[in-house]
Amino acid sequence: MKTPARILIVLLMALTLVLTFSGCNLVLSRAPGLYVLENGLGEFESRPTWFWEVYGPDLVQAFRYSFGSEGDWTEVDGEIRRFRPVNPLGAGTYTLYLQAKSISGLWSRTVSKTATVATSEPFRPNDLYFNVDEDTDWPGQWALEVMGIPALWGHLKHLEETGTTRQEVVVAVVDTGYTEHPDLQDGPLDNLLEENGYDFIEDIVSAADDDGIDDDALDAGDGGFGENSWHGTAVAGAIAALTNNGVGIAGIGLSKLKVLPVRALGYEGGTTEEIANAIRYAAGLANPAGEYPSKTAKIINLSLGGGGADTYFEETLAAVTAKGIIVVAS
Repeated sequence: MKTPARILIVLLMALTLVLTFSGCNLVLSRAPGLYVLENGLGEFESRPTWFWEVYGPDLVQAFRYSFGSEGDWTEVDGEIRRFRPVNPLGAGTYTLYLQAKSISGLWSRTVSKTATVATSEPFRPNDLYFNVDEDTDWPGQWALEVMGIPALWGHLKHLEETGTTRQEVVVAVVDTGYTEHPDLQDGPLDNLLEENGYDFIEDIVSAADDDGIDDDALDAGDGGFGENSWHGTAVAGAIAALTNNGVGIAGIGLSKLKVLPVRALGYEGGTTEEIANAIRYAAGLANPAGEYPSKTAKIINLSLGGGGADTYFEETLAAVTAKGIIVVAS
């Protein structure tokens, strides 16, 4: 008996569905063996990560890899499935060689994967205090050099030149507040969201500004770190000072970070409750003021320390991180 064409089509479709949902994708599955997978290497990634996997029924008790030249093996447990160089790499092409050890104790054939690392010229801005001044023994912003920030800036500059648009990121600085400064505010260039700032210091004596909680995050001049410390402004500058403007220092954000100043430290420091309330405000969560910034923070910076947290503070941090907001503390 002949089977109608339409029945054959239905049977083929049903077979395809069965194979798909049973995980038996005959076309896309790999042959048994050891593979070094794609590592998602970015053009300027100086520490690429190689991932590997074994396909097939064989159990693996160990792997060994050799970086740069085949034969100088480093053995790792069979649960380890990735390798990343300890130190950043210079421009060039690098190869990872890999073998797998079966339960029987035999090493597999060698497989390999190469990665090409490109670099761009570090960008060193013209800010007055960024560079070393041998005449005055000024060391410049040496910490940025240690962290590799000029190399990162060079990469970001390259991306901008090739048409990539960098998005602005709001960083809340929970600290002593802010003071107006030409290296944060310069006409149309303004990296300080002072209009969205808030003061969560309740005690009038500690606030030193003749009021309690209000929408004015202006630094009263003493943040508990010594007279006229202007600590909040110093932290804001390190993050978002206007870069390559020939004035002051260079902020790490290359003029794409905006600082939301939230005041929680006054003349006598601050309480964990006040700091927690400032964090909640910056994150757009319910707070005693009943107010919310027009731009909530993606990152919250806490350059402060204390004797310990309480339940309210810990619950606040849990709620903030649950929103995907990064909290950085000293």
